[in-house]
Amino acid sequence: MNVPQLNEKLADLATLSPGQLRIEWRRVFRSAPPALSRDLMTRLIAWKLQVKAYGDVSAAFSKLLAAVAAGGDAGADNRVGKLKAGTRIVREWNGRLLCVLVAEDGFSFENRSYRSLSEIARKVTGAHWSGPRFFGLQRSNASKAATRAH
Repeated sequence: MNVPQLNEKLADLATLSPGQLRIEWRRVFRSAPPALSRDLMTRLIAWKLQVKAYGDVSAAFSKLLAAVAAGGDAGADNRVGKLKAGTRIVREWNGRLLCVLVAEDGFSFENRSYRSLSEIARKVTGAHWSGPRFFGLQRSNASKAATRAH
C-alpha cells in the first residue's frame, strides 16, 4: 500500500460504524474483534495498517515501550552509554549554542576532549551538573516522580 492509499484508508476509518470497524478488524488482524471502544478499535486498526506499510518498531524499542508502560523510566540512565560515536548533542544555554560530538572514548567540545558530559556541563555553567541531565538525555527526579504518580 502506498502512502496516498494508506492516508485515504486511515481517513476512512473515522467514518466507519462500529459494525464496519469489526469487519475491518477481522480483515486486518485476521481474528475476532475484542470488546473495545470505537476509538480504541480505530486506533489499533490504524496502527496495524501503518505497521504493514512502514514496518514495526525494533525489538529494543518495543522492550523500552513495555518498560514505560510498566511504570519504568525508559532506561534514561542508560541513554548516554547507547550514544554512537559521531552523534552530535546540541543544547542552547544562556543564548549560546553548545554542540558536543560523541567520540569513541568520550566527548569532544570546542576542540577539546572530555571523559564525560558532566565535565562539559561544569565547564559551561561553572556549577556541578549531571551531564546527561544538562544535555536532556536523562529526566530529572521530579519528572520521574511525576511520571510514576500518573
